[in-house]
Amino acid sequence: MCRTLAALMIIRSLGTADAAARADYRRQLRREALPWSIGMLSVSWPIPLLTALLLYRLGDLIAPWAAYAVPGVWLLSGSILLKRTRFPDASDPVRNSHPELPRRPTAAEAEVLEPVWHRNMRNIGLADATYSVWVRDSPGPLGCAYPDGLVVVSAEAVRDFSSMELRGLLGHEIGHLVGDGGGPWYQLSRWYGGLLRILFGVTGRAAGWLTRGRRLLQPIAVLSANLVVLLGLSVLLRSLFGTVVTASLLAAAAVQMVGQRAVRRRNQLNADRVAVDLGAGPGVRSIVLRTNRPASLRPRWTNSLRSRVVLACLTMCFSDPWPDRRWEALEARMLANHSGQPNPPGLGWLIRLGGAVLRPLLRLGLWIMTAPTLNPLAARRRR
Repeated sequence: MCRTLAALMIIRSLGTADAAARADYRRQLRREALPWSIGMLSVSWPIPLLTALLLYRLGDLIAPWAAYAVPGVWLLSGSILLKRTRFPDASDPVRNSHPELPRRPTAAEAEVLEPVWHRNMRNIGLADATYSVWVRDSPGPLGCAYPDGLVVVSAEAVRDFSSMELRGLLGHEIGHLVGDGGGPWYQLSRWYGGLLRILFGVTGRAAGWLTRGRRLLQPIAVLSANLVVLLGLSVLLRSLFGTVVTASLLAAAAVQMVGQRAVRRRNQLNADRVAVDLGAGPGVRSIVLRTNRPASLRPRWTNSLRSRVVLACLTMCFSDPWPDRRWEALEARMLANHSGQPNPPGLGWLIRLGGAVLRPLLRLGLWIMTAPTLNPLAARRRR
C-alpha cells in the first residue's frame, strides 16, 4: 500500500505506474468529487420545485386528480435520463435526416484518434472500450463528455489538431468522466427545469430573430425579453403563492444558478488537471492558446472596486472559468508535475473548499485597503 501511495505522489510517473497506483488515483478523484456532488445536489432543487408547483396549479385547473397526475407524469419523465446515450450509426436511415448527430469515426479518423485515445486510457488505467469516442460534423464545442461514457469530438478538431492537441482534448474529456462532481444531479435539474428553460429560450430566440442583423441591438433585445418573462413569472407566482413564497423561490433559484455554475467551473479546471496528470498538459495548453486571444490570458487585476465587483459578478454568471484563470491553473499544475512536487493528500478537497470560502473575504479586504473611496490612506498615497 505504501508503495502504491508513493507512486501516486509523483503524478509524472502515472504513465509508468502499475495498475494499483492508477486505481488509487481514480479513487482519489472520486473522493475529491464527492463534496462537489453533494454541493450540486444541495443547490439543484429550487427550479425543479418551482416547476412542480406550477404544474400542480395547472393540473388543479383541469381537475382535482390532475393536480397530482400532471406532476407525477413529469417526475416519471426523468427516467429517460437513465437510458444509455445512443446515436444512430452511419448506416441508420435516421442519419440521413439528422446529419448533425454524432457518428462513429471513419477509418481515416480512427487512425488518428486510436493512438492518442489508447495512450490516455492506458495512463488512467482503464481499457480502451470502457468509454467510446464518436465524431460530430455539425458546429459546436470541440469536445463533449456524456455521463454514460461517450466522448464526442468535432470533425474539425480531428482534422486540424495535432496529435498532441488531440491527446489534450481527449484527456480533458476523460477528466470529466472520471473526476466530475454532480454530473447526474445537474442533468436531472436541467431536465426537470426544462419547461422554464424552454420558456426563456423561446422568448430569447424570438427577440433575437426580430433584431437579426443588428449586432448591438440584438443582445439588448434578448436580455430585455428575458427580463420581461422573469417579471411576468414573478407576478404569476405572487398571485398564486404570495409574496414571501415567491421571493424565497426566486432567491433560491438564483442561488441554484450561481452554485451550479461554480461546480461546473471546478469541473472544467479539474478536467484540465487530469489531462495534465495523464501527460497531455502541452496539448491542453496549445488548445487554450489556439482558442483564446493572448490578451485574455493575462491576469485580470484592477484597483477599481467597481471593476472588481463587476468582474466577480460576471465570473458567477458563466459555467467556464475565465481564460486567465484556466491558464494560471494549467501552468501551476504542469510546473508541479515537472518539479516532482507531491500530489495533494486525500483531504485536499477540504483545503480547497476552505480556500474557496476565505478567498472572497480576502479579496474584499484587499478592495477595502486599496479603494480610495473606502480607505483615506490609500487616497492620500494616490495624491
